[in-house]
Amino acid sequence: MFEGLSNLAALWKNARQITGRLQALNDELRQKRVTGAAGGGMVEIECNGLLEVLRCRIDPQLIAQGDHGLIEDLV
Repeated sequence: MFEGLSNLAALWKNARQITGRLQALNDELRQKRVTGAAGGGMVEIECNGLLEVLRCRIDPQLIAQGDHGLIEDLV
């Protein structure tokens, strides 16, 4: 019976360590920055390591052309 409690305590300790490590990795990924471009740089998207979009830039000349389908494809 006590061996089972010992195992449970060890599992609980490991779970806390894993949770802490996952939080640290999450924070690290949130700080990473990746930029992708399409259409010769007419569209640029910046994301963090969690794939959250931080910035989307579309060249005003592309918007002025009014080709919504092209803009959608590039984004």
